[in-house]
Amino acid sequence: AVSFPSLSKRLKYLRIPSIVFFLGKHFGTGVILSTAFVHLLPDAFKSLNS
Repeated sequence: AVSFPSLSKRLKYLRIPSIVFFLGKHFGTGVILSTAFVHLLPDAFKSLNS
């Protein structure tokens, strides 16, 4: 699964449209950012309420 993007670039029958890679990359970035914000949220509430 990790090497699939590299293989799909080299092998013609595994080609995936570039828009799919674009959307997947940005979706993954959003997941990581939202996870970070969710983990920081309780500390922010504690700091702002005291």
